[in-house]
This record gives sequence, C-alpha cells and structure tokens, in this order.
Amino acid sequence: MIFVFLFILGFISLGFQTLLLREFLVIFSDNELIIGIFLFNWMLTVGIASYIGEIFVKRIGNIKKIFEYLVFSSAFIIPANIFLVGFLRRFFQKTPTEMLGLLSAFSFSFFAVFLVCLIFGLWFVYCVNMLNLSGRSVVLPISRLYAVEIAGCVFGGFLTSILLVRYFSPLLISLIFSALIFISLSVYFSKRYLLFLILIVPLFYKSDSLEKFLISHQWKPFNVLETKDSIYGKITVLKNEDAIDFYENSNKVYSTVSSAKDEEITHIPLLLSYEYKNILLLGGGLNDIREISKYPVKKIVYVEQNSVLVELLKKYADDRIRSLLGNSRVKVISADGRFFIKRTTDKYDCVILDASPPLTGLANRYFTKEFFLEVKNILSEKGLFIFPLLSSENYMSDEQKELTASVFKTVKSVFSYCEVIPASNNYFICSSEKHNITSEMIKRKIAGKNIELKYLTRFYIDYILRYDRLENLEQWVNEKQKEVSYNTDFRPVSYLYGLKLWLSFFGDASLKLFSKTDIYSAANTIFVSMISLYFFIVLLFVRIKKRLYESVVVVVSCASMVLALAIIFAFQSVYGYVYQKIGVLLAVNLLGIGVGSFLSKRFLEKTINTVKLTIICMALFSLILTFISINKLFVSEYLFYLFVSIAGFFIGFIFPLAVTENRIGKFYALDLLGALIGSVLVSLIFIPLFGITATCFFVALCLFLLIFFIFFVK
Repeated sequence: MIFVFLFILGFISLGFQTLLLREFLVIFSDNELIIGIFLFNWMLTVGIASYIGEIFVKRIGNIKKIFEYLVFSSAFIIPANIFLVGFLRRFFQKTPTEMLGLLSAFSFSFFAVFLVCLIFGLWFVYCVNMLNLSGRSVVLPISRLYAVEIAGCVFGGFLTSILLVRYFSPLLISLIFSALIFISLSVYFSKRYLLFLILIVPLFYKSDSLEKFLISHQWKPFNVLETKDSIYGKITVLKNEDAIDFYENSNKVYSTVSSAKDEEITHIPLLLSYEYKNILLLGGGLNDIREISKYPVKKIVYVEQNSVLVELLKKYADDRIRSLLGNSRVKVISADGRFFIKRTTDKYDCVILDASPPLTGLANRYFTKEFFLEVKNILSEKGLFIFPLLSSENYMSDEQKELTASVFKTVKSVFSYCEVIPASNNYFICSSEKHNITSEMIKRKIAGKNIELKYLTRFYIDYILRYDRLENLEQWVNEKQKEVSYNTDFRPVSYLYGLKLWLSFFGDASLKLFSKTDIYSAANTIFVSMISLYFFIVLLFVRIKKRLYESVVVVVSCASMVLALAIIFAFQSVYGYVYQKIGVLLAVNLLGIGVGSFLSKRFLEKTINTVKLTIICMALFSLILTFISINKLFVSEYLFYLFVSIAGFFIGFIFPLAVTENRIGKFYALDLLGALIGSVLVSLIFIPLFGITATCFFVALCLFLLIFFIFFVK
C-alpha cells in the first residue's frame, strides 16, 4: 500500500505541477522568470509541510486514519485549485492583458500552490512514517522509498506532457487525478470511496462547459470565440467590437483590424529596396502580407512557428484577407523562424521580422548576434533586414535606452549599416550600405509607386522623420553604448535589460534587485559577493557546526536545481517551445534523480569518500556544461534531456547517502530548501546577470569549494 501511494503522490504531484506551470506561463506572457518563482513557492511550501509533518507525526495516535483523510481531501483540492488559479488571476489582473510585476508573481504563485503543496508535503512524510511505525522487522532503505516516488513523478510528467495535455483540458486532467485517488482509497481503505468516484462522473461530462466558463471569466469583458493549445502556448481568439484579436499566452500577436505598424514595417523597407523579388516575413500576420502584396514581388515566404495560429487566422479572417493565403506568390511555412533560416538555401531581398521585444528568453532568441548572423547569410547582396523595438514619443527611460543600445550594438557588430526610424516602434533597418533615409525620399518613392496607404500619409512621414526626433533617438542610443554588451544566445544581455524595463513598470522596489550601474560591474560584484558569502556559510556549517551531511544535501540540491534550470533556459533559447516540453524536461530531471537514488544504495556504502567523489564528478559535469555552452555544442534536443537528467542524478545519488532513517522529514526539507534557493537565484540573478555559461562555471566553483572544506572535516 505504501509503495502505491508514494507512486501516486509522484504521479499526481508532477502531473499537476506541469498543468499549473503551463497556466502560469500563459498568465505571465511566457516570462521564464515565473518558472523559477513558481518552483520556489512550490518547494518552499512542500518543504515546510514535510518538516512540520515530521515534528507532529510521532504525536499522532492513529496515523493511518489521518493519512486516509489527508489523501481524501487532496481529491477535492486538486480540481478546486484549477478554479482558484482562474479566480486569482482576475483578482491580481484588473484587465485580462494587464502585466503583473515581480511581487505579484510571488504572491500569485504562493497562494495558487499553497494548499495543494501542503497536502503533498504531508503526504510523503506521513506515508514514510506510517511504514516505519508499522512494526516491520526490516526497515526499507530511504533510497527505495525515494525511488518509488520519483518513478511516479517521471511517469506522471511524461504522461501529462505527451498525452493528457494534448487531448484534455486542465480541469478534466485534474478530475482524472481525483478519480485515481478515489480508486486507490477504495482499494486500500474503504469501498465507500467508490461513491465519491460515482459522484464526480457528471463533472467529466460537464468539464468542457466548466472550462469555457472559467476562460470566459478570466477574459471578461472580452468575448472569447475560441481557445486552443499549441506547442508554443495557448491561443485565445477574442471578439473586440469590430476586431478579432489573437493572443498567444496573453501576448497580442495579431488583429484583423490593420494598424500603423502594419504599414510601417512593410512599406519602409520595400520602398528602400533596389529590388523585391523574394520577401521573407517572420511572424506578423495577414495584414503584413496584404501590404507586401501591393508590390510586384515574385515570392512572399511567410514563416509562422505556430501552426495552430495560422489555422485560426484562416478560420476567423475575412474572405479578402484569407484569399491572400491562396495567392500563388504567398508560401506559408509552419516552422520555427530560426530553424527555417538555418536550413534555407534561398536568398531574400528583404527579411521582415515582426516579433515581440526581448522581454523574455523566448523573444530574446530573435535579437541575438547568432540570429543576426543567420539573417545576414540569407540576404541578397543589397538585401534589407528590418525589425521593431519598443518606442516612446519624446522620452526614453534609462531602462529603455539600455535595451535599445544593447540591440543596436549587437546588430551593428553584424551589419555594416543600421539606421533606426522612430515611428510607432523604433525600426532597425540593416543592410550592407547606408540609405540616408529622409522624409522627402520616402514621399517621393510612395508617389512613384502609386500605392494606397492609410497611415503613412505625407504629414505622418514628415513627423516621424523630423530631424529633432532622429537626433534625439541617436543620442539616446549612443548614450549607453559603452555600458552595454553584445546580446548572445547564452549571455542574453538584452533579456536582462528587457527584464529591467519590465520591472520599471511596477516601481523602484522591484527594480532595486538589479543595479543601475554598468552591467559588468554589477555582475562581477554580485559574483564575488555570492562566492564570499557561500564560503563563510559553508565554513560555518561544515567546519564549525560539523553539519556535514546537512550542508552537502543543501548545496548539491541547490547546484542540481541551478544546472537543471540553466539547461531549461538554454533549451528555450535554442528551440523556443519550453511551454510544450516543460513537463518532459522536469520528468527527465526526476528520472535522473530516481536513477541516482537507486544506484547509490545498490552499489556503494555510505562513506565520506563516496560523497567526495560524487561532488567532484558533479563539479566536472558543470565544467563540461560550461565548455559546451561556450562553444555552442547543443546540437540535438536529446542532449538537453541527457544533461538535465544528469543534473538530477547527483542529488538523487547523494540524498540516500546523507539521510538518516529516522530524520527523513528533516533531510527532505533540506533537499527542498537547496532546490528552492537554486530556483530563485537562477531566475532572478544567475541567468539575467551572468548568462548560462557563467552560471555553470559558478556552480563548479561552489562545488570545488565544498570539496575543499570536506577534506578538512575529521
């Protein structure tokens, strides 16, 4: 019975964690920070519950009955939690598309996971202690119990990510988890729990209606026409007066009503082009295609990574716009933009990138030096490349200056010339030769083409290309040039500045987490300070307090979490669909933990030399990751799965060697303490400030310092 309930705990906990993480990525617009913040609150609550549970477990007279009621309550809390997230969203967001700050992210995620994590933390401790108090003559090793829970996690993570989320709604999946709990209770405790299973059957039939109600409640006052999941996120189609708007994870990606941006991002580069036979459009939508079609182009290749979005665009656009996709000149390709560019052999006269600003790791992929080099390789000799960045009318904050300057500095390192036009967005026009863009030039070319335009009027063109506006923008960009660095895939500097800009929307309290000084000075200062602080903490607990195994569990758990999240961030940077793969990545990480736990007791004894050897191997693995990230050797998706499982292997191997049989709750809480420290550090500090490469090196340095102290323990 104990093994069954430990397996079910693992299965449901990671499956439900995957569901909630996907919902939070939707609410927080794909911001990868939420992954670390969410895991921090999840492990904090589970750790506190397990620690408290161990304190009171010996004082409980009938632990089996308490455990029964605990598991029973979880069957109601899990589906109720889906509704809780929906109602909390409306509480924190006054409007459905309102951005939420760092403090809101911590508060939101904490309240959303508190009850369910409290149950999961008590579940594990009571389950293990129920076995220890059962009077068995042979006490099972912790590694075996740990491995059973991990096996459930792996199975639950894979099944939820690969199968359940594809065919069922979050509410229906949570009801499946509840049904599994009732079946288990009826088998091992009482048949009366089958009655509750029968009672929830009608909810299975009504789950779609309940899910639609929940979605419509979250998106009030808008009229929700349809929602659909994809590997990149959840697509929501809204009716907003005369417009139909399309949102991907709360980011507006397209509207059937045209805007000034549609004309600016297409006509400005095409009016400057010497020829426009082949045009590549990355992102954007049908309005961009409509504007490009006003020119005698030979071929328009529209690359949209989200095939579900293209499908919904075809469904809800009017006949005039929809007919563009049937035009023989237009070729629609559903593929990742970077993946397509790396593999195409065609040359393009104009590449238009219509993407969101680099406020997240996902968006940052399209503003790195590596991406700009890839675009340059597919441009014709006199080809143009254009992309937008956030603009402001007559003022630019320090955060926006840093973001703009970092992108400008990066793109200038690749293209000979880059001119920036201040319109509804700041448009970066990159090519091999300078164009000296003026309002007279643009107006003359429009008159010569005889093109019908709604927003690019002669007055608007005079305004956006006014001398003082161009001069101010150039001054703002150059002001921060010496302070910023190049933006790369594994050192996402623009993501850091985008993060600072995002935090600036919510006041100085959040912004103080990041220094306003030069980013290198801030990173170096924090790096040295954290190493020094770590040195004294480890010295205190290992050398003075003689808390060797407790310190090892916390440090190795923290290092394991930092490496795992760094690999997940790298996966997002390279492939861009962590929304779809987050459950698989977490399951693979837990698979590594389970394998480590199984092997540690099977082949090795609990000795200090075994602990030393394990930590040394983990430090060397961190150095290998450092080398791979420097040389960009992540050549396959399967390498990420391998590395994230190895990152988990070490804590799985160490934990059974360190834990004492009668203090499982304490060491389980310490394991979670290390992991939650790692989750918040990697999200808020390591990745934004240091980048992926330096983060892996930092872990290696900390592990070698731990080895240094262990060698001095008598």
